[in-house]
Amino acid sequence: FKSTFNEYIVCYCNNIKLQDVVEVVKNSNKENLTKEEIFNILNLTESKNCLYNNPVGECCDKLFTNAIEFAYKQKKQ
Repeated sequence: FKSTFNEYIVCYCNNIKLQDVVEVVKNSNKENLTKEEIFNILNLTESKNCLYNNPVGECCDKLFTNAIEFAYKQKKQ
């Protein structure tokens, strides 16, 4: 559906894209960043309107977990 990973939306409530997560991980010295830490780094407050904002009506926790894992793999390359 999407041609590049900077188009993948990880969090619809805050419009966080996969590229945003990759950049945070790339610029961090910390191992195993959490969703909450990424929100803090991006100066965002987590919104819980997933039922209305996310097209599948689910929380973005799973997407964030996958995005963080992907970002660390990208960082190692």
